[in-house]
Amino acid sequence: MAIRAGYRNIDTAEGYMNEKGVGEGVRLAMNEYGLKREDIFVSTKLWNDNRGYDKAMKAFEVSRKKLGLVWTG
Repeated sequence: MAIRAGYRNIDTAEGYMNEKGVGEGVRLAMNEYGLKREDIFVSTKLWNDNRGYDKAMKAFEVSRKKLGLVWTG
């Protein structure tokens, strides 16, 4: 509904436990409205336990896989 309303910045977090659902919703909306991945900005946040470079990079990969989105950075 947010993408249909024009939102293009989608926020999620490991702690919200919604990354998988957000990713599914974004992919469905992209298909429905003919959007490309670069049309939508998705941000997520790490849990406090994932501080430090190595932990953060590992957590990023887990979040990226849960979201199921191609990273365009």
